[in-house]
Amino acid sequence: MAVEKNIKIGETIHWDIPTHNESGISENADTPPEFYIFDQASDTPIHRDKYTLRTWDYGAGLYRATMNLSGSLFTEGHYYTVATSGTVNLRNGLEAWGFHVPSGEVTPSTPAAIADAVWDETVTGHVANDTFGSGLGAAMLPIFYADIRYTYDKNAASQDEYTVAWFRNAIQLSSGDISSNVYIQGYKRSDGTNLFATTTMGAASTTLGLFTHSESAGRLVPGEAAMIEVSGTIQGANRVWSKIITRDSGVLS
Repeated sequence: MAVEKNIKIGETIHWDIPTHNESGISENADTPPEFYIFDQASDTPIHRDKYTLRTWDYGAGLYRATMNLSGSLFTEGHYYTVATSGTVNLRNGLEAWGFHVPSGEVTPSTPAAIADAVWDETVTGHVANDTFGSGLGAAMLPIFYADIRYTYDKNAASQDEYTVAWFRNAIQLSSGDISSNVYIQGYKRSDGTNLFATTTMGAASTTLGLFTHSESAGRLVPGEAAMIEVSGTIQGANRVWSKIITRDSGVLS
């Protein structure tokens, strides 16, 4: 049996056969010929169907078959035989040809099938660095950040005021999304030492998820800047965010 071509799972194939009488003249078969598909060395066909007579301008005796190589019927790496049987004027004829389904080359037949195959692909197949899947997965990870507001309280000059709200993908989180204390610490811009040590922030609103801290010891002096760092367990993981603030502008937005 000659293997005439490689055909991938998911492809739809079409092929034609001519029929003729014993004199070699084209003539329609007594009934539509049938084809049988055998998997490798098996003598039992895995599929059978009939040909359809084609209508064209060049005579009789031309039949066509169409078949989709579905993954439920065909197996990658296997060879298949297509055997055709037909009768013209009560005389039977038989011919066969073969094809191969290559391994690792599954081709969905329609855009919808391609989209479905991508959607159903397991995540574990795309965890390697620099793959499209890993990049898409990273792009879909939630982004957490904190809005840190500093106020130099002119009315109560003995303290600096800090207000913090946590966000997930631009949506403010409520206190129910924060499963532990929120901490705040200040670092001097001049030398990186503590402006004030790590301390627990108070919950100003259980509905809005606002946290506050009033600092009376480690305060900013005019003309100086500092880095304020906040942290906490937000939606099951430790999150850290920081912001540079300055006394120069009074209130930094």
